[in-house]
Amino acid sequence: MKVNAFLKEVPSQIIERAKDILNKDDLLSFKVKDGIVKATVKGNYAPFYKVEVELKDQEIIDWYCSCPYNGSVCKHVVAVVLKAFNDDFLSTEAKKATKKRKRKTKAELAEEILEKLSCEELREFVREGIRYSKEWRNALLARFAFYADPGGKTLEAKYNAIFRHLVSSYKKHGFIDYYATMELEREVGKLLLTAGKLINAGKLEEACAIAKSVLSGWVKNLQNMDDSAGSTGNVVSEVLEIFKLLYSGGKKEVMDYLLKEGKKKDYRDFDIHYEIADSMAEVIDSQEAAKKLLAFVDNLKYGETIKAKILLKFFPEKYEEFVNANITDFSLADFHLEELIKREDYKEALKFVERVLSSKTPNKFHFFTKKAFILEKLGRKKEALKIYYSFFTTAPSLNFLWDMKKLASPDEWEKLKREAKNLLKGQELLTFLLKEGDFSAWLDTLKKEKERVGKFPDTFLNVVGMLEELPHEIAKEAAKTLLEVSHLMLETYNPNRRLYREFIRSIYPLKDYLGKETIKAHLEEVIQTYPTRHALKDEIQKYLSKIDR
Repeated sequence: MKVNAFLKEVPSQIIERAKDILNKDDLLSFKVKDGIVKATVKGNYAPFYKVEVELKDQEIIDWYCSCPYNGSVCKHVVAVVLKAFNDDFLSTEAKKATKKRKRKTKAELAEEILEKLSCEELREFVREGIRYSKEWRNALLARFAFYADPGGKTLEAKYNAIFRHLVSSYKKHGFIDYYATMELEREVGKLLLTAGKLINAGKLEEACAIAKSVLSGWVKNLQNMDDSAGSTGNVVSEVLEIFKLLYSGGKKEVMDYLLKEGKKKDYRDFDIHYEIADSMAEVIDSQEAAKKLLAFVDNLKYGETIKAKILLKFFPEKYEEFVNANITDFSLADFHLEELIKREDYKEALKFVERVLSSKTPNKFHFFTKKAFILEKLGRKKEALKIYYSFFTTAPSLNFLWDMKKLASPDEWEKLKREAKNLLKGQELLTFLLKEGDFSAWLDTLKKEKERVGKFPDTFLNVVGMLEELPHEIAKEAAKTLLEVSHLMLETYNPNRRLYREFIRSIYPLKDYLGKETIKAHLEEVIQTYPTRHALKDEIQKYLSKIDR
């Protein structure tokens, strides 16, 4: 499928989200080899998602993403496609082919037309767009809000009206659903971008009015939106950045506004008053402002760490006393310890962490790991190794193992490796053997653990990802083992269409080791094994038709 045809079938909102991925640098890695683009993209529900796109002669042959999206193509795949067809990432042959092409792209034609349009023609074109498209109207309102005149007597009234217009376009039956909330977040982000530009232009009053309308307007609507994707956290973080710029730019009264807002119930219901206090603690620049903020923080149930930040900066004589009086507060103790480590005062840090460990502080495990780190910095490696070893034997974990590897002598490490092979299980053992280059033991372990790996899609997919780091013959043998047990995830989980898609996604990368025909034959067998699962058959046939293109 040609890239233009591919993108034509993708909903406009998916393309916009894909562009956001590229604009925010959420594309973490990107490699092109033998016509296969392999990438990792920052995820919402996992640290990252794996994406593969197969290309041939400027066409998209196939694609895959490990994200849980149920549609035909997700924003992560689209982002990789957009990146792949960016001129900077095309192969030399593709670039030559592009140069030879006589026909211009739609983007090139559009740019050419834009250059020739008169102002009146362009205005008429935009008028038609905003008449029929909600997206156009919202984009215009958000990006050029300062030109609007909704009839308000003040700047705040003006931007409150604009914000209400934006909200109303995404609200249905008094509620903003999951996808609409994310769309609203995107438009509000444009409005805040406008506020940032106004600050750079010295128009602080107007920027402040935007920030106020966004913060208060968003919070008022929180009870009536599905914020499962975490849009509120993003919007609050962005708008508080605007307030911080305003404060640093001389508009000190914004702190009084924020502290007044933070006392309201709607803010407290969602813990936004903590974010307000924390952001202001970063920018206040006088003892007078510090006293106001301290009075606000004193009413917070868990404000000790924020208070410590303020005291450390403006009232250092009270800081030590406050820390000592609240040593059992986990967050505060950790904050003070990090300050000592930041100053490289490791001797004092060791004294403090030992005091914490002798107190009634919760989660002492965390502070034991900090103690081991401090001991390492002081050159007391044997003591640090002993702490990590006690943790590892109690609760085997790769994190402790890698810490021990840094501290152990070669002989000690050999002994620890033997223990690790006995104590680690499942995916962690496979990861350890892979990192140590013990590929034969890795394959033997996979064959012993294959049923456990096959039952869980996430584990299965993670193990599939390890194949890239194995010698080809061992990877091929491992791929056969994985394919053999892949059907187990269909038997263990409640069967549903989402699971079937996850199953297909999981075995998709195995084609690189076993070939497409083997994967196709396996999927045909799966259809025969589960003849009554019509949704499974449907999903497999969709995949088979795609893989044959």
